[in-house]
Amino acid sequence: MPERHPGRIETPEDPTAELRIVKAIPPDLEKAPSRNWSGDEGKYTVHLQLSRSVTPYEKKAFEQVGKRMRVYGSTLEISNTTLEEIRDKTGELSRVVQQAEERGRAMQEEHEERARESKRERAEESDRLRKLSEEITFD
Repeated sequence: MPERHPGRIETPEDPTAELRIVKAIPPDLEKAPSRNWSGDEGKYTVHLQLSRSVTPYEKKAFEQVGKRMRVYGSTLEISNTTLEEIRDKTGELSRVVQQAEERGRAMQEEHEERARESKRERAEESDRLRKLSEEITFD
């Protein structure tokens, strides 16, 4: 299968590994239009490779913290920008990735805690109903 972005490196699929930007992937100027569909001359979409694939929770968090960003797999896509702008905002972009990772982790932990609580409540109710059914006698 051909690579979607030449120059990508393999990333681990361990969702507990730190999420960070690994590298900028140069745009393919043969495929990129000379003008972005937004009408801004010289702007294009930049792809950044992340250290691993994002979790569904991190993807949702990126929707909250990232402007003009889309994330899929281990790729962070930023539209209507340039590599020069990316170079000048590396610290800001790293903080956005860190925020998305932290928010995603918090959302996942909250979801898992709710699931544990729900499971505990179901077990208690099941036990209560079992005991109740044992108390019922028919003459």
